[in-house]
Amino acid sequence: MATAVVARYLVQGYETAATIPGYSFKNGFMEIHNCDGVRDTNAESMCPTLYCWKAIYEKGGLQAKFKLQAVGGRYFGKDKAFILSGTIKYLDVQENNLPKHYRCTMEGDTVLSLQLLNAERWKELTESGEFWRI
Repeated sequence: MATAVVARYLVQGYETAATIPGYSFKNGFMEIHNCDGVRDTNAESMCPTLYCWKAIYEKGGLQAKFKLQAVGGRYFGKDKAFILSGTIKYLDVQENNLPKHYRCTMEGDTVLSLQLLNAERWKELTESGEFWRI
């Protein structure tokens, strides 16, 4: 009986992990997983973020090791373009002029535009209100 319970627990864990959106790197390319088909609430918000991050990695230009963190999003209604933003944390450099923020204009999973912003430009856009305009 205990073996059957443990086996079911492991199967449920695998099934859950197999449906959670995520990414991996293969041969230097970012691959996105579990964003096809019907999405739950978590996947609805996570998948566009992953496609934005993929665009950042594919764009290149960030030569240092870095980590991305989603900070916010502004949605303008169903089936309309929206904005995702976040921070870029560098793991091996302390350069002040490197981009520290990102801004993706999205339509579904499609990146319409991507901006990598240094602290000065980010402050300028947020203070003027331009940051959240499409």
